[in-house]
Amino acid sequence: MQAPSETSRGIEYLRNIVESGKILKMSEPRYLGQGSSHLIEITGFGKRWTMGLTTDQMNDLPDTKEYRDSALSLARILDSRFKNLDPNLYVTNSGRLLQIDAKWPAMQWMNEARTAWIAASGLWMHLTDFLTGEVARCAVVMTTLQTMPGMGSTPFSRLAVVINSVRSAVDFGTIRFYPSCEAMGDNGEHINFGFRAPETNTTSTQAFLLKKVWLLGFKAGRKDTSVWIPDPWDANYLGSSTSELQQSAAVLEAQEKIVLDENHEFASVGRALLAQEGPKQLATVAATPQFRTALGAYTLGSPLGEGGSGKVFRVVDEDGSEHALKYLRPDGQTSQKSRRFKNELAFCLKNTHPNIITVEDWGLAQVNDVEVPFYVMPVYPQTLRTLMDQGTSPDLLMSIFLQILDGVQAAHVRGIWHRDLKPQNVLYDPITNRAVVTDFGIAHFAEGLLYTTIETRASDRLANFRYAAPEQRANRIVDQRADIYALGLILYEMFTGELLQGTSHKQIGSVHPHFGYLDSLVEKMSRQSPDDRPTSIGDIKEALNQKGI
Repeated sequence: MQAPSETSRGIEYLRNIVESGKILKMSEPRYLGQGSSHLIEITGFGKRWTMGLTTDQMNDLPDTKEYRDSALSLARILDSRFKNLDPNLYVTNSGRLLQIDAKWPAMQWMNEARTAWIAASGLWMHLTDFLTGEVARCAVVMTTLQTMPGMGSTPFSRLAVVINSVRSAVDFGTIRFYPSCEAMGDNGEHINFGFRAPETNTTSTQAFLLKKVWLLGFKAGRKDTSVWIPDPWDANYLGSSTSELQQSAAVLEAQEKIVLDENHEFASVGRALLAQEGPKQLATVAATPQFRTALGAYTLGSPLGEGGSGKVFRVVDEDGSEHALKYLRPDGQTSQKSRRFKNELAFCLKNTHPNIITVEDWGLAQVNDVEVPFYVMPVYPQTLRTLMDQGTSPDLLMSIFLQILDGVQAAHVRGIWHRDLKPQNVLYDPITNRAVVTDFGIAHFAEGLLYTTIETRASDRLANFRYAAPEQRANRIVDQRADIYALGLILYEMFTGELLQGTSHKQIGSVHPHFGYLDSLVEKMSRQSPDDRPTSIGDIKEALNQKGI
Protein backbone atom coordinates (compact mmCIF):
# COMPACT_ATOMS: atom_id res chain seq x y z
CA MET A 1 0.00 0.00 0.00
CA GLN A 2 1.48 3.31 -1.10
CA ALA A 3 1.89 6.02 1.53
CA PRO A 4 -0.15 9.25 1.07
CA SER A 5 1.71 12.01 -0.74
CA GLU A 6 2.05 14.12 2.42
CA THR A 7 3.61 11.21 4.30
CA SER A 8 5.86 10.32 1.36
CA ARG A 9 7.08 13.91 1.34
CA GLY A 10 7.98 13.70 5.05
CA ILE A 11 9.73 10.35 4.60
CA GLU A 12 11.79 11.67 1.70
CA TYR A 13 12.64 14.83 3.66
CA LEU A 14 13.88 12.75 6.59
CA ARG A 15 15.84 10.43 4.30
CA ASN A 16 17.62 13.40 2.73
CA ILE A 17 18.58 14.65 6.19
CA VAL A 18 19.81 11.26 7.39
CA GLU A 19 21.76 10.50 4.23
CA SER A 20 23.20 13.99 3.77
CA GLY A 21 26.43 12.96 5.50
CA LYS A 22 27.00 10.15 2.96
CA ILE A 23 27.46 7.69 5.84
CA LEU A 24 24.03 6.49 6.86
CA LYS A 25 21.15 4.95 4.95
CA MET A 26 17.47 5.02 5.86
CA SER A 27 15.19 2.20 4.77
CA GLU A 28 11.52 2.57 3.94
CA PRO A 29 9.55 2.98 7.21
CA ARG A 30 7.83 -0.21 8.35
CA TYR A 31 4.29 -0.07 9.74
CA LEU A 32 4.25 -1.50 13.29
CA GLY A 33 0.64 -2.63 13.25
CA GLN A 34 -0.46 -0.41 16.12
CA GLY A 35 -2.11 2.97 15.67
CA SER A 36 -0.15 5.04 13.17
CA SER A 37 3.33 4.08 14.34
CA HIS A 38 6.13 3.31 11.90
CA LEU A 39 9.64 2.01 12.51
CA ILE A 40 12.52 4.02 11.03
CA GLU A 41 15.65 1.93 10.50
CA ILE A 42 19.01 3.62 9.94
CA THR A 43 22.09 1.64 8.95
CA GLY A 44 25.76 2.29 8.38
CA PHE A 45 29.07 0.43 8.72
CA GLY A 46 27.09 -2.78 9.15
CA LYS A 47 25.30 -1.40 12.22
CA ARG A 48 21.63 -0.70 12.87
CA TRP A 49 19.67 1.90 14.84
CA THR A 50 15.89 2.34 15.04
CA MET A 51 13.31 4.86 16.18
CA GLY A 52 9.53 5.09 16.01
CA LEU A 53 7.58 7.88 14.32
CA THR A 54 3.88 8.38 13.79
CA THR A 55 2.33 9.35 10.48
CA ASP A 56 1.51 12.82 11.86
CA GLN A 57 5.12 13.36 12.92
CA MET A 58 6.40 12.43 9.47
CA ASN A 59 3.77 14.64 7.84
CA ASP A 60 4.72 17.64 10.01
CA LEU A 61 8.48 17.29 9.59
CA PRO A 62 9.07 19.37 6.42
CA ASP A 63 7.01 22.36 7.61
CA THR A 64 7.89 22.44 11.33
CA LYS A 65 11.16 24.24 12.07
CA GLU A 66 11.53 22.65 15.50
CA TYR A 67 11.21 19.21 13.92
CA ARG A 68 13.59 20.05 11.07
CA ASP A 69 16.29 21.40 13.39
CA SER A 70 16.12 18.50 15.83
CA ALA A 71 16.06 15.92 13.02
CA LEU A 72 19.18 17.50 11.49
CA SER A 73 20.87 17.55 14.91
CA LEU A 74 20.03 13.88 15.45
CA ALA A 75 21.40 12.94 12.02
CA ARG A 76 24.70 14.68 12.76
CA ILE A 77 24.95 12.94 16.13
CA LEU A 78 24.25 9.56 14.54
CA ASP A 79 26.92 10.19 11.90
CA SER A 80 29.47 10.20 14.72
CA ARG A 81 27.83 7.63 16.99
CA PHE A 82 27.88 5.07 14.17
CA LYS A 83 31.68 5.39 14.15
CA ASN A 84 31.72 3.98 17.69
CA LEU A 85 31.75 0.23 18.13
CA ASP A 86 27.92 0.28 18.11
CA PRO A 87 25.50 3.25 18.20
CA ASN A 88 23.32 1.40 20.74
CA LEU A 89 26.10 1.11 23.37
CA TYR A 90 26.18 3.55 26.29
CA VAL A 91 28.52 3.91 29.26
CA THR A 92 27.15 4.71 32.73
CA ASN A 93 28.75 6.54 35.64
CA SER A 94 28.37 3.35 37.65
CA GLY A 95 30.72 1.56 35.25
CA ARG A 96 28.37 -0.46 33.07
CA LEU A 97 28.58 -0.72 29.29
CA LEU A 98 24.97 -1.11 28.21
CA GLN A 99 23.34 -2.03 24.97
CA ILE A 100 20.01 -0.20 25.14
CA ASP A 101 17.31 -1.16 22.66
CA ALA A 102 13.92 0.54 22.46
CA LYS A 103 10.95 -1.72 21.80
CA TRP A 104 8.76 0.36 19.52
CA PRO A 105 6.05 1.54 19.55
CA ALA A 106 5.39 3.34 22.82
CA MET A 107 2.37 1.82 24.56
CA GLN A 108 -0.64 3.61 25.99
CA TRP A 109 -0.33 3.62 29.79
CA MET A 110 -2.67 2.87 32.68
CA ASN A 111 -3.01 4.73 35.95
CA GLU A 112 -1.09 3.51 38.99
CA ALA A 113 -4.13 1.66 40.28
CA ARG A 114 -4.39 -0.06 36.86
CA THR A 115 -8.08 0.80 36.58
CA ALA A 116 -8.09 3.20 33.62
CA TRP A 117 -6.03 4.44 30.70
CA ILE A 118 -4.33 7.80 31.25
CA ALA A 119 -2.79 10.54 29.10
CA ALA A 120 0.66 8.94 29.04
CA SER A 121 2.64 6.38 27.11
CA GLY A 122 5.44 3.99 28.08
CA LEU A 123 8.38 3.00 25.90
CA TRP A 124 9.89 -0.32 26.95
CA MET A 125 13.70 -0.43 26.92
CA HIS A 126 15.70 -3.65 26.97
CA LEU A 127 19.17 -3.44 28.53
CA THR A 128 22.09 -5.83 28.15
CA ASP A 129 25.38 -5.38 29.99
CA PHE A 130 27.77 -5.85 27.07
CA LEU A 131 30.55 -7.20 29.28
CA THR A 132 28.74 -9.34 31.89
CA GLY A 133 25.75 -10.46 29.83
CA GLU A 134 23.27 -9.40 32.54
CA VAL A 135 19.88 -8.16 31.30
CA ALA A 136 17.17 -5.78 32.48
CA ARG A 137 14.11 -4.00 31.19
CA CYS A 138 12.25 -0.86 32.12
CA ALA A 139 9.50 1.36 30.75
CA VAL A 140 10.12 5.09 30.39
CA VAL A 141 6.76 6.76 31.02
CA MET A 142 6.01 10.02 29.19
CA THR A 143 2.94 12.16 29.77
CA THR A 144 1.04 13.49 26.77
CA LEU A 145 2.11 17.00 27.76
CA GLN A 146 5.78 16.00 27.60
CA THR A 147 5.34 14.73 24.03
CA MET A 148 3.38 17.70 22.69
CA PRO A 149 5.05 19.96 20.09
CA GLY A 150 6.29 23.20 21.53
CA MET A 151 7.04 21.71 24.97
CA GLY A 152 10.79 21.49 24.29
CA SER A 153 10.63 17.85 23.26
CA THR A 154 10.42 16.54 19.69
CA PRO A 155 10.39 12.96 18.43
CA PHE A 156 14.02 13.47 17.37
CA SER A 157 15.34 14.99 20.60
CA ARG A 158 13.22 12.84 22.93
CA LEU A 159 15.35 9.73 22.61
CA ALA A 160 18.33 11.41 24.26
CA VAL A 161 16.20 12.10 27.33
CA VAL A 162 14.87 8.53 27.32
CA ILE A 163 18.38 7.04 27.14
CA ASN A 164 19.72 9.34 29.86
CA SER A 165 16.73 8.60 32.08
CA VAL A 166 17.63 4.92 31.81
CA ARG A 167 21.32 5.57 32.53
CA SER A 168 20.47 7.66 35.61
CA ALA A 169 18.08 4.97 36.86
CA VAL A 170 20.82 2.34 36.46
CA ASP A 171 23.27 4.53 38.40
CA PHE A 172 20.72 5.01 41.17
CA GLY A 173 20.03 1.28 41.41
CA THR A 174 16.39 1.65 40.39
CA ILE A 175 16.72 -0.93 37.62
CA ARG A 176 17.30 -4.55 38.55
CA PHE A 177 19.58 -6.75 36.44
CA TYR A 178 19.20 -10.50 35.98
CA PRO A 179 21.67 -13.18 34.91
CA SER A 180 19.48 -14.21 31.94
CA CYS A 181 16.27 -13.41 30.08
CA GLU A 182 14.73 -16.52 31.63
CA ALA A 183 15.47 -15.26 35.13
CA MET A 184 14.13 -11.80 34.24
CA GLY A 185 10.84 -13.09 32.84
CA ASP A 186 8.35 -10.24 32.46
CA ASN A 187 9.78 -8.21 35.34
CA GLY A 188 10.61 -4.59 34.68
CA GLU A 189 10.67 -1.24 36.43
CA HIS A 190 8.85 1.96 35.45
CA ILE A 191 10.78 5.25 35.44
CA ASN A 192 9.68 8.75 34.57
CA PHE A 193 10.79 10.54 31.43
CA GLY A 194 13.62 12.91 32.43
CA PHE A 195 14.53 10.88 35.54
CA ARG A 196 17.57 12.21 37.36
CA ALA A 197 18.54 10.39 40.54
CA PRO A 198 19.04 12.86 43.40
CA GLU A 199 21.44 10.56 45.23
CA THR A 200 23.59 9.61 42.26
CA ASN A 201 27.18 10.56 42.98
CA THR A 202 28.43 13.13 40.52
CA THR A 203 31.20 11.95 38.27
CA SER A 204 33.72 14.27 36.66
CA THR A 205 33.87 14.45 32.89
CA GLN A 206 37.43 13.11 33.04
CA ALA A 207 36.39 10.04 35.05
CA PHE A 208 33.49 9.40 32.69
CA LEU A 209 35.66 9.69 29.57
CA LEU A 210 38.19 7.25 31.01
CA LYS A 211 35.39 4.74 31.54
CA LYS A 212 34.03 5.37 28.06
CA VAL A 213 37.36 4.95 26.29
CA TRP A 214 38.25 1.90 28.37
CA LEU A 215 34.87 0.12 28.24
CA LEU A 216 33.44 1.13 24.87
CA GLY A 217 36.81 1.29 23.17
CA PHE A 218 39.40 -1.08 24.58
CA LYS A 219 37.37 -3.65 26.58
CA ALA A 220 34.52 -4.05 24.10
CA GLY A 221 36.54 -3.43 20.96
CA ARG A 222 40.28 -3.62 20.65
CA LYS A 223 43.35 -1.49 21.36
CA ASP A 224 42.88 0.81 18.38
CA THR A 225 39.08 1.13 18.68
CA SER A 226 38.16 4.78 19.14
CA VAL A 227 35.10 6.43 20.68
CA TRP A 228 33.41 9.75 19.99
CA ILE A 229 34.24 12.33 22.67
CA PRO A 230 31.92 15.41 22.26
CA ASP A 231 28.65 13.43 22.35
CA PRO A 232 25.80 15.85 23.29
CA TRP A 233 23.86 12.96 24.86
CA ASP A 234 26.77 12.27 27.22
CA ALA A 235 27.06 15.99 28.00
CA ASN A 236 23.39 16.16 28.93
CA TYR A 237 23.70 12.99 31.02
CA LEU A 238 26.64 14.47 32.95
CA GLY A 239 25.13 17.94 33.26
CA SER A 240 28.07 19.42 31.35
CA SER A 241 28.74 20.53 27.76
CA THR A 242 30.48 19.13 24.71
CA SER A 243 33.24 21.73 25.09
CA GLU A 244 33.85 20.51 28.67
CA LEU A 245 34.14 16.98 27.35
CA GLN A 246 36.73 18.06 24.80
CA GLN A 247 38.67 20.05 27.42
CA SER A 248 38.74 17.01 29.71
CA ALA A 249 39.88 14.85 26.80
CA ALA A 250 42.78 17.23 26.15
CA VAL A 251 43.89 16.89 29.78
CA LEU A 252 43.68 13.09 29.61
CA GLU A 253 45.73 13.07 26.41
CA ALA A 254 48.43 15.16 28.09
CA GLN A 255 48.51 12.51 30.83
CA GLU A 256 48.88 9.85 28.09
CA LYS A 257 45.72 8.11 29.28
CA ILE A 258 43.96 8.50 25.93
CA VAL A 259 45.05 9.24 22.38
CA LEU A 260 43.02 11.78 20.37
CA ASP A 261 42.74 11.88 16.59
CA GLU A 262 43.89 14.94 14.68
CA ASN A 263 40.47 16.58 14.96
CA HIS A 264 40.23 15.89 18.72
CA GLU A 265 36.87 14.18 18.06
CA PHE A 266 37.69 10.52 18.68
CA ALA A 267 39.90 8.87 21.29
CA SER A 268 41.47 5.47 21.86
CA VAL A 269 43.15 4.01 24.93
CA GLY A 270 46.53 5.53 25.84
CA ARG A 271 49.76 4.09 27.23
CA ALA A 272 49.19 5.22 30.82
CA LEU A 273 45.64 3.84 30.92
CA LEU A 274 46.85 0.51 29.58
CA ALA A 275 49.66 0.40 32.15
CA GLN A 276 47.25 0.87 35.07
CA GLU A 277 44.84 -1.65 33.50
CA GLY A 278 41.95 0.75 33.18
CA PRO A 279 40.41 3.49 35.30
CA LYS A 280 41.02 3.14 39.01
CA GLN A 281 37.28 2.78 39.64
CA LEU A 282 37.15 -0.25 37.36
CA ALA A 283 40.56 -1.80 37.92
CA THR A 284 39.30 -4.41 40.40
CA VAL A 285 35.98 -5.23 38.72
CA ALA A 286 37.35 -8.50 37.38
CA ALA A 287 38.87 -9.50 40.72
CA THR A 288 36.77 -11.96 42.73
CA PRO A 289 35.77 -10.41 46.08
CA GLN A 290 36.94 -12.27 49.19
CA PHE A 291 34.14 -12.99 51.65
CA ARG A 292 35.64 -14.09 54.97
CA THR A 293 34.28 -14.15 58.50
CA ALA A 294 35.40 -15.53 61.84
CA LEU A 295 33.57 -18.74 60.92
CA GLY A 296 35.19 -19.30 57.54
CA ALA A 297 35.43 -18.20 53.91
CA TYR A 298 32.92 -18.30 51.07
CA THR A 299 33.68 -18.75 47.37
CA LEU A 300 31.49 -16.75 45.02
CA GLY A 301 29.43 -18.71 42.49
CA SER A 302 26.62 -17.86 40.10
CA PRO A 303 24.39 -14.79 40.58
CA LEU A 304 20.94 -15.42 42.02
CA GLY A 305 19.49 -11.93 41.82
CA GLU A 306 20.01 -8.20 42.10
CA GLY A 307 18.00 -5.36 43.56
CA GLY A 308 18.27 -1.63 43.96
CA SER A 309 21.01 -1.86 46.58
CA GLY A 310 22.13 -5.47 46.90
CA LYS A 311 23.37 -8.45 44.93
CA VAL A 312 22.76 -12.11 45.81
CA PHE A 313 25.11 -14.93 44.78
CA ARG A 314 25.31 -18.64 45.30
CA VAL A 315 28.42 -19.38 47.42
CA VAL A 316 30.26 -22.44 48.72
CA ASP A 317 31.85 -22.61 52.16
CA GLU A 318 35.09 -24.38 53.07
CA ASP A 319 33.23 -27.64 53.65
CA GLY A 320 31.68 -27.53 50.18
CA SER A 321 28.19 -26.67 51.40
CA GLU A 322 26.12 -24.24 49.35
CA HIS A 323 24.63 -21.01 50.71
CA ALA A 324 23.29 -17.73 49.40
CA LEU A 325 25.22 -14.51 50.06
CA LYS A 326 23.87 -10.98 49.81
CA TYR A 327 26.10 -7.91 49.81
CA LEU A 328 25.49 -4.20 49.49
CA ARG A 329 26.40 -3.01 46.01
CA PRO A 330 29.42 -0.68 46.15
CA ASP A 331 28.36 1.36 43.11
CA GLY A 332 24.99 2.28 44.63
CA GLN A 333 26.08 2.63 48.26
CA THR A 334 24.66 5.61 50.14
CA SER A 335 24.41 6.27 53.86
CA GLN A 336 20.68 5.56 53.76
CA LYS A 337 21.07 2.26 51.90
CA SER A 338 23.85 1.23 54.29
CA ARG A 339 21.55 1.85 57.25
CA ARG A 340 18.75 -0.12 55.64
CA PHE A 341 21.08 -3.04 54.97
CA LYS A 342 22.27 -3.01 58.61
CA ASN A 343 18.68 -2.94 59.87
CA GLU A 344 17.77 -5.86 57.63
CA LEU A 345 20.82 -7.78 58.86
CA ALA A 346 20.08 -7.05 62.53
CA PHE A 347 16.46 -8.19 62.16
CA CYS A 348 17.31 -11.41 60.32
CA LEU A 349 20.06 -12.26 62.83
CA LYS A 350 17.50 -12.19 65.65
CA ASN A 351 14.78 -13.95 63.67
CA THR A 352 13.73 -17.46 64.70
CA HIS A 353 10.48 -17.74 62.74
CA PRO A 354 10.60 -20.60 60.20
CA ASN A 355 8.90 -18.54 57.47
CA ILE A 356 11.29 -15.60 57.56
CA ILE A 357 14.78 -15.85 56.10
CA THR A 358 17.51 -16.44 58.69
CA VAL A 359 21.12 -15.25 58.66
CA GLU A 360 23.83 -17.89 59.17
CA ASP A 361 26.91 -15.67 59.03
CA TRP A 362 27.91 -12.10 58.24
CA GLY A 363 30.88 -9.82 57.79
CA LEU A 364 32.57 -7.11 55.72
CA ALA A 365 34.29 -7.54 52.36
CA GLN A 366 36.18 -5.45 49.82
CA VAL A 367 34.27 -5.21 46.54
CA ASN A 368 35.78 -2.93 43.88
CA ASP A 369 37.95 -1.26 46.56
CA VAL A 370 34.87 -0.44 48.66
CA GLU A 371 34.15 -2.04 52.03
CA VAL A 372 30.62 -3.46 51.99
CA PRO A 373 28.59 -5.51 54.50
CA PHE A 374 27.35 -8.96 53.55
CA TYR A 375 25.43 -11.80 55.12
CA VAL A 376 25.05 -15.51 54.41
CA MET A 377 21.73 -17.34 54.40
CA PRO A 378 20.36 -20.73 53.32
CA VAL A 379 20.03 -21.19 49.57
CA TYR A 380 16.56 -22.02 48.32
CA PRO A 381 16.16 -23.70 44.92
CA GLN A 382 12.97 -21.88 43.90
CA THR A 383 11.00 -18.68 44.29
CA LEU A 384 7.25 -18.29 44.32
CA ARG A 385 7.63 -16.68 40.89
CA THR A 386 9.19 -19.82 39.42
CA LEU A 387 6.51 -21.99 41.01
CA MET A 388 3.76 -19.81 39.53
CA ASP A 389 5.40 -19.89 36.10
CA GLN A 390 5.68 -23.70 36.25
CA GLY A 391 1.96 -24.24 36.72
CA THR A 392 2.19 -25.54 40.30
CA SER A 393 -0.91 -27.24 41.70
CA PRO A 394 -3.35 -24.90 43.48
CA ASP A 395 -3.24 -27.03 46.64
CA LEU A 396 0.52 -26.53 46.96
CA LEU A 397 0.17 -22.83 46.18
CA MET A 398 -2.41 -22.49 48.95
CA SER A 399 -0.07 -24.26 51.37
CA ILE A 400 2.70 -21.84 50.46
CA PHE A 401 0.41 -18.82 50.81
CA LEU A 402 -0.48 -19.86 54.35
CA GLN A 403 3.24 -19.99 55.17
CA ILE A 404 3.67 -16.51 53.68
CA LEU A 405 0.87 -15.27 55.92
CA ASP A 406 2.65 -16.78 58.95
CA GLY A 407 5.92 -15.09 58.06
CA VAL A 408 4.41 -11.67 57.34
CA GLN A 409 2.28 -11.88 60.48
CA ALA A 410 5.37 -12.60 62.59
CA ALA A 411 6.97 -9.47 61.16
CA HIS A 412 3.86 -7.36 61.72
CA VAL A 413 3.63 -8.44 65.35
CA ARG A 414 7.09 -6.93 65.82
CA GLY A 415 6.09 -3.66 64.14
CA ILE A 416 7.73 -4.44 60.79
CA TRP A 417 6.02 -3.71 57.48
CA HIS A 418 7.79 -5.37 54.55
CA ARG A 419 6.67 -2.85 51.88
CA ASP A 420 8.09 -4.84 48.96
CA LEU A 421 6.22 -8.14 48.94
CA LYS A 422 6.27 -9.88 45.56
CA PRO A 423 6.64 -13.46 44.28
CA GLN A 424 10.41 -13.04 43.82
CA ASN A 425 10.78 -12.27 47.53
CA VAL A 426 9.28 -15.60 48.62
CA LEU A 427 11.75 -18.50 48.53
CA TYR A 428 10.78 -22.17 48.55
CA ASP A 429 12.46 -25.51 49.25
CA PRO A 430 10.50 -28.42 47.73
CA ILE A 431 12.35 -30.98 49.88
CA THR A 432 11.28 -29.47 53.20
CA ASN A 433 8.14 -27.82 51.75
CA ARG A 434 9.18 -24.60 53.46
CA ALA A 435 8.51 -21.10 52.16
CA VAL A 436 10.26 -18.04 53.61
CA VAL A 437 9.78 -14.32 53.15
CA THR A 438 13.01 -12.53 52.30
CA ASP A 439 14.45 -9.13 51.33
CA PHE A 440 13.55 -6.79 54.18
CA GLY A 441 15.85 -4.17 52.66
CA ILE A 442 13.20 -1.45 52.45
CA ALA A 443 11.04 -2.56 55.37
CA HIS A 444 9.69 -0.22 58.02
CA PHE A 445 11.01 -1.23 61.45
CA ALA A 446 9.58 -0.29 64.81
CA GLU A 447 11.92 2.12 66.59
CA GLY A 448 13.01 -0.44 69.16
CA LEU A 449 14.20 -2.80 66.42
CA LEU A 450 16.30 -0.26 64.55
CA TYR A 451 20.01 -1.02 64.44
CA THR A 452 20.57 2.53 63.21
CA THR A 453 18.22 5.43 62.55
CA ILE A 454 16.99 5.83 58.98
CA GLU A 455 16.15 9.26 57.66
CA THR A 456 12.85 8.27 56.05
CA ARG A 457 9.16 8.63 56.69
CA ALA A 458 6.46 5.98 56.73
CA SER A 459 5.18 7.51 53.48
CA ASP A 460 8.36 6.94 51.50
CA ARG A 461 7.75 5.48 48.03
CA LEU A 462 9.94 2.42 48.09
CA ALA A 463 8.20 -0.65 46.72
CA ASN A 464 8.09 -2.38 43.36
CA PHE A 465 5.12 -0.63 41.73
CA ARG A 466 3.70 -3.84 40.35
CA TYR A 467 2.48 -4.85 43.82
CA ALA A 468 2.57 -1.46 45.54
CA ALA A 469 -0.54 -0.25 47.35
CA PRO A 470 -2.20 2.98 46.15
CA GLU A 471 -0.97 4.82 49.25
CA GLN A 472 2.62 3.89 48.37
CA ARG A 473 2.17 5.12 44.82
CA ALA A 474 0.65 8.38 46.04
CA ASN A 475 3.36 8.91 48.69
CA ARG A 476 0.90 8.75 51.58
CA ILE A 477 1.20 7.14 55.00
CA VAL A 478 2.02 3.43 54.73
CA ASP A 479 1.43 0.74 57.36
CA GLN A 480 0.84 -3.03 57.51
CA ARG A 481 -2.19 -2.71 55.25
CA ALA A 482 0.11 -2.01 52.29
CA ASP A 483 1.48 -5.54 52.77
CA ILE A 484 -2.08 -6.87 52.87
CA TYR A 485 -2.78 -5.18 49.53
CA ALA A 486 0.32 -6.76 47.99
CA LEU A 487 -0.65 -10.16 49.39
CA GLY A 488 -4.08 -9.81 47.77
CA LEU A 489 -2.51 -9.21 44.37
CA ILE A 490 -0.09 -12.08 44.86
CA LEU A 491 -2.89 -14.45 45.93
CA TYR A 492 -4.92 -13.53 42.85
CA GLU A 493 -1.94 -14.02 40.51
CA MET A 494 -1.07 -17.36 42.11
CA PHE A 495 -4.44 -18.80 41.09
CA THR A 496 -5.14 -17.00 37.80
CA GLY A 497 -1.67 -16.40 36.36
CA GLU A 498 -2.62 -12.77 35.80
CA LEU A 499 -2.00 -9.50 37.60
CA LEU A 500 -5.15 -8.03 39.12
CA GLN A 501 -6.26 -5.05 37.03
CA GLY A 502 -9.49 -3.08 36.88
CA THR A 503 -12.90 -4.32 37.97
CA SER A 504 -13.83 -6.69 35.13
CA HIS A 505 -11.01 -9.10 35.78
CA LYS A 506 -11.04 -12.89 35.61
CA GLN A 507 -12.45 -14.64 38.70
CA ILE A 508 -10.43 -17.26 40.57
CA GLY A 509 -13.56 -19.41 40.67
CA SER A 510 -13.64 -19.50 36.86
CA VAL A 511 -10.14 -21.02 36.81
CA HIS A 512 -10.25 -23.15 39.97
CA PRO A 513 -13.87 -23.60 41.11
CA HIS A 514 -12.75 -25.31 44.32
CA PHE A 515 -11.02 -22.05 45.35
CA GLY A 516 -13.77 -19.68 44.25
CA TYR A 517 -14.21 -18.51 47.85
CA LEU A 518 -10.90 -16.62 47.47
CA ASP A 519 -12.47 -14.06 45.13
CA SER A 520 -14.27 -12.19 47.92
CA LEU A 521 -11.13 -12.25 50.08
CA VAL A 522 -8.95 -10.88 47.26
CA GLU A 523 -11.52 -8.16 46.62
CA LYS A 524 -11.29 -7.03 50.26
CA MET A 525 -7.50 -7.23 50.45
CA SER A 526 -7.01 -5.22 47.25
CA ARG A 527 -9.35 -2.33 47.94
CA GLN A 528 -7.99 1.10 47.07
CA SER A 529 -8.42 2.61 50.52
CA PRO A 530 -6.43 0.98 53.34
CA ASP A 531 -9.36 1.68 55.68
CA ASP A 532 -11.49 -0.73 53.63
CA ARG A 533 -9.03 -3.62 53.79
CA PRO A 534 -8.55 -6.21 56.55
CA THR A 535 -6.50 -4.58 59.28
CA SER A 536 -4.33 -7.57 60.10
CA ILE A 537 -3.09 -10.92 58.83
CA GLY A 538 -5.18 -12.44 61.62
CA ASP A 539 -8.33 -11.18 59.88
CA ILE A 540 -7.24 -12.93 56.66
CA LYS A 541 -6.51 -16.17 58.52
CA GLU A 542 -9.89 -16.01 60.22
CA ALA A 543 -11.63 -15.62 56.85
CA LEU A 544 -9.74 -18.66 55.56
CA ASN A 545 -10.49 -20.66 58.71
CA GLN A 546 -14.19 -20.10 58.14
CA LYS A 547 -13.75 -21.89 54.83
CA GLY A 548 -12.01 -24.79 56.53
CA ILE A 549 -8.48 -23.80 55.46
